[in-house]
Amino acid sequence: MYRFCVFDLDGTLVNTLADVTFAVNHTLEGMGLPVFTEDDYRLMIGDGVQKLCERVLPPEVRQDPEKFNHLLREYSSYYKAHCCDRSLPYDEIPGVLQSLRESGIPTALLSNKPQPQTDVVLANCLAGHTFLYARGQSDRFPRKPDPGVFFDCLKTTGFSAEETIYVGDSNVDVRFAHAAGVRCIGAAWGFRGEKELRDAGADYIAQQPADILSIISGRS
Repeated sequence: MYRFCVFDLDGTLVNTLADVTFAVNHTLEGMGLPVFTEDDYRLMIGDGVQKLCERVLPPEVRQDPEKFNHLLREYSSYYKAHCCDRSLPYDEIPGVLQSLRESGIPTALLSNKPQPQTDVVLANCLAGHTFLYARGQSDRFPRKPDPGVFFDCLKTTGFSAEETIYVGDSNVDVRFAHAAGVRCIGAAWGFRGEKELRDAGADYIAQQPADILSIISGRS
């Protein structure tokens, strides 16, 4: 049985895909550039906002620092103001978080979403839950899959890697957990799907959020 459960945010706890899609496309349209579908963004999200901006820009524009910085700045500002217009926790997630709390299993959150945006999403979509440790991407640590922030989380909370489980929806999350010496539950309902998680070597696959409880308790 695991004693500490750490979560990714986008695609794991909260479905943010529609708001990310709308915000990036809004900014691209303002620059006169092509836009993308939600399915396109499923494969672009997860490595941080700078990587997202690199992926949506045409190659000839990507090399222009002024245009890149304009996209990064305008998207970040617009998204922070609108990041909860359409975003909601996945079905069962509030209940799973409540069950973990009632079972005495503390939780934490580690995301590649910039810290200001992470704070807004948590305050609006998961306001009823308190995480023992919650970090979005910042200058303090490299973004996932670098394990630096995970090591800080374990040091701060006092849990060992062996008694900790991480839940995420992408290969980045699997690599992140394993780099920290932690086992990973792949969230099959998320942005990337079961195949990517299995190919990346996820230790467990949760088909639905309730499966997390069975895995943590050792019943699965």
